[in-house]
Amino acid sequence: MKQVWIIAQHTIKALIRKKDFYVFFMMLIILLALLFSENFFGVQGISRYLKDIGFFCLWLFSLIIAVTFSTKQLPEEMESKTICPLLAKPVSRTHLVVGRFLGSVFLFLS
Repeated sequence: MKQVWIIAQHTIKALIRKKDFYVFFMMLIILLALLFSENFFGVQGISRYLKDIGFFCLWLFSLIIAVTFSTKQLPEEMESKTICPLLAKPVSRTHLVVGRFLGSVFLFLS
């Protein structure tokens, strides 16, 4: 089980090294800043809806980041052949897949 947690931590660290994460993060911050600062025509009820839209966008952006990163991770490792030394160690394929999955789940939840 310790191997699974180490692989999950490595998955999160690998995301931090990618530029995609920072691009999505900056787009999200700009969008949320615009949505939270707006008060159209002095209507009080509209700001609540804009905040709901902002939180939905936060959820959507985190889902997009988690899915795109998860789908690109294993093929990139197979292409660069960094998965071979990892599987040569006493780590089963099941532990590798479960560790990558848990890392992706933690990315989505954070």
